[in-house]
Amino acid sequence: PMGVAWRDYTSQMLGQPWTNIAAAADASPITYIDAGDPPMFFRHGDADQVVPVSESQAGYDKTRLFGIPSAIHIQGGMDHGNPAWTTAASIDEVSGQLDSVIR
Repeated sequence: PMGVAWRDYTSQMLGQPWTNIAAAADASPITYIDAGDPPMFFRHGDADQVVPVSESQAGYDKTRLFGIPSAIHIQGGMDHGNPAWTTAASIDEVSGQLDSVIR
């Protein structure tokens, strides 16, 4: 749903193809992960056409590098912005994962 608008925005910010590597790094949350961060839970759909799954994997890997308690769950068949991400069952899963990472 938001894919086209997001691609237009990122193309304006980063160039097309993405040529402004410094701006891309500044825009990436992965850049800002450090040892002072709280536990994290990464959740990503393997059908996401907006943000590659590799971005979540890279974020998870960086948290582990810094020793930050974290978990990752790649959800089969889920795309970016799918309403199923916000169901009560989905939110309960996230809460449970965060609880397990924090303890």
